[in-house]
Amino acid sequence: MPQQVILKKSSVAAKVPLNTDITYGELAINYADGKLYYRTDLNAIKYFVSYDDSVITSKAPIASPAFTGLPTTPTLGVSDYSTTIANTAYVKNLLGSASSTGVLDWNDVSNTTPGTGPTLLLGTATNGPGGGTYYHPFNLEYNSKNGTGNVTQMAIAYGSPGNELWMRGRFNGTWSNWVRCLNSNNFTSYVPSITGTGASGTWGITVTGASGFVSSKDTRLVVSTPQSFTAGISADFKHNTADGLADGGTFHGVMTFRQYASGSDWTGGGVRQLGFTDNHNMWIRGANADTTWSTWNNFLHTGNYNTYAPTLTGTGASGSWNINSATTTALQTTRLINGSSFNGTANITISEPTFFGGLSAYTTTTPDTVPANGGLTARYLSGAATNKPTGTDHSLLTMAYNSAWATQIAGDWRTNELYVRGNNNGTWSAWDKLYRTNDATTTETASKLALRDSNGDLTTRRFISTIATGTSPFGVTSTTAVVNLNADMLDGQHASEFQTALVSGTNIKTINGATLLGAGDIPVATISDAMAIAIALG
Repeated sequence: MPQQVILKKSSVAAKVPLNTDITYGELAINYADGKLYYRTDLNAIKYFVSYDDSVITSKAPIASPAFTGLPTTPTLGVSDYSTTIANTAYVKNLLGSASSTGVLDWNDVSNTTPGTGPTLLLGTATNGPGGGTYYHPFNLEYNSKNGTGNVTQMAIAYGSPGNELWMRGRFNGTWSNWVRCLNSNNFTSYVPSITGTGASGTWGITVTGASGFVSSKDTRLVVSTPQSFTAGISADFKHNTADGLADGGTFHGVMTFRQYASGSDWTGGGVRQLGFTDNHNMWIRGANADTTWSTWNNFLHTGNYNTYAPTLTGTGASGSWNINSATTTALQTTRLINGSSFNGTANITISEPTFFGGLSAYTTTTPDTVPANGGLTARYLSGAATNKPTGTDHSLLTMAYNSAWATQIAGDWRTNELYVRGNNNGTWSAWDKLYRTNDATTTETASKLALRDSNGDLTTRRFISTIATGTSPFGVTSTTAVVNLNADMLDGQHASEFQTALVSGTNIKTINGATLLGAGDIPVATISDAMAIAIALG
């Protein structure tokens, strides 16, 4: 009968045997956890793990492991291009030269291997770009990846001595020349060598200070076709017969602008020429997608536009033209002038003008200003006007021969008053008020005018004459007495000059023996003829 081996055991989950529970070579099983324990020579209790134990399942798999934390690997040499895992130290060494004492030849395979070469090389080293600066060799290789194939090699300046960068290439075993890359630190010192027809391509150039001149080429007898120009601007010295531009003198200048391409490629547009002649005129011609120039056309300017005679065909030129014509036939469209039909074939008579419309659109604050050509104008004279008549604002009518001779009438619509003044050879008089019937009154408060009735009689309170002595203040035709005329003097004599009775005194006379004093009647008897004669002769 076979023997049965029974291990020490426990059914308590997470139960771990003690050193005293098992000795060397003994096994203990916890069948609740599925773990088999043993005792090491260091008296440590260990257990065997199963494939599904967390100790196993927490480890990275062999295929495509996903490591966590900071796993490390040995650092490879910079010449190791195998499939061995590379760490960051290797990459760092690969992207920086290790020393300056390696093989001092830019063509050596150690310096042409992809990446950064191990040796810091001078530009003066064998096959270098030149100059005493140290450079990092950096290579990009196609296919072979061992420094022996087709390589693009760059020399990157060590530190920052001008941030220089040079490039060259090896193709099928043959190296090209080194070329210097331009940057913001060296492009201003670069002097390109231009030979033949000059540098081609597109150059973005910024010029500070004086820009100089565009040189004019002497092509005086060359008959240039449109397709002979390339994109750009050119200036030429031409004989008048070379391009048919004859406008004074023998020669002229031409500036040509082609905006795109060259030859017969007209996809980007055509070519234009400006001509500058001795008669101080500028001309233009051009070509679009063909080999034939258009005719020269002259630009109009203040010196020649008066001599330009446009040729109108069809419906004529459109837009608004201010035209003075020496001869006319008829207007295309008949118009009305002040209500009278006019087509230009006959004179018309204009009736007296009628002025209408609000004066608010014709305001003036300078009534002294009169049109130079005179005329009749109506204006609103605002309250802000200078040299205006009494009142706030007025309607102003100006009748002028010219700016120096004029008459103005201003009406105040608030008071119904009119004012008038005149401009006599450039000097304006003061404003005078025109008086109306309402201004004439017999009251003491208004003594401007006397009131005249329909018979022509004037009725007023007083008449005061200020005429100087020597001129009569009245001229009277009637001999009819003036009733209630109370005069201080009569014929230059005061009333005291005329006696109403004789008084006693010297030289008293008698009549028929009675004293004549004028105080009573004197009786007179029959007077004889002799006495009568004596009285008559006195």
